[in-house]
Amino acid sequence: MLFSQFEQSGHEFLDQITTLDVQLLINQHSKRGISEATLTYYKKGMSKVFKWLSEDMELIEMKNPLNKVKIPKKSGLVRDRIPTKEEMAFLNAAAVEWVIKNRSPIVEIFKFISLTGARLGEVLHMEWEDFDEKTGIWTIRSKPRCPTFYGLGWKPKWGKLRQVPLFDEAIELLERLPRQQEVYGTVPVRDENKEIIRYDFYPANFVFPIKVVDGKSGKVGYCRVNCIRNGWESLKKRARVENLQLKDLRTYFNHILKTNYNFTSKEAGAYIGNNEVVNELHYSPYHEPTIRGKMRKLPLKEALAGP
Repeated sequence: MLFSQFEQSGHEFLDQITTLDVQLLINQHSKRGISEATLTYYKKGMSKVFKWLSEDMELIEMKNPLNKVKIPKKSGLVRDRIPTKEEMAFLNAAAVEWVIKNRSPIVEIFKFISLTGARLGEVLHMEWEDFDEKTGIWTIRSKPRCPTFYGLGWKPKWGKLRQVPLFDEAIELLERLPRQQEVYGTVPVRDENKEIIRYDFYPANFVFPIKVVDGKSGKVGYCRVNCIRNGWESLKKRARVENLQLKDLRTYFNHILKTNYNFTSKEAGAYIGNNEVVNELHYSPYHEPTIRGKMRKLPLKEALAGP
């Protein structure tokens, strides 16, 4: 992921990447809400590549730029915060109120993430051809011509194709959405100093675009959503829900799959796009109500009594 972003920002060769370049990109992703665990994974992966090229194969002569990169510290590698059923009810009620007052895609995006456990980037770059109406399967795959905030071409995390059989509620949400005719994405074009000099427009078929009205001509178009931070914060404020990140909905959905539908960690991980180990370590929160429910199934003295 990080290597592709360096390429899109104008780095033609690996030996052009400096410690400062990596640190700035890491900081940028940290501010966007990427977890400390994920950033650490990115750093280790990049470091192994540079070590292999410079020390093992001796193909490039440079010091490993990752050696001095620092991962911004947060409260911890793993969050245990997931919304309560009451908070989800408040958020859904606020979303209904929001739809009545304005047509922001944040509502549909919030609901779709709640119903799929998908990553925000997967949802923002979802196109209608990715969804098979007959089978109800959403295919998350690499798309070389998909316009993104960083450049042309989008890949899912780890670059792995994933086929997600959607729940009926998620399918019904998609069926209610209008399919806009003129949808596009903007891609930055940079000069030799990596400064953005213009934006090129590319047609796309995004499922969750935002309405754009040209100030001069009044022409209406629809483009890719780049950021929903303000909309998400407004929705939480309206619902009076605090300290909840959008990615916590993903953890919550994983929790629902495992506790309500008896998915194994491997099955739940495959559904939301994690391997079994990552899913167990980083997406399985300590949820006190669930723990207490399990404790009530059998009196402790009966469990300890033995034969």
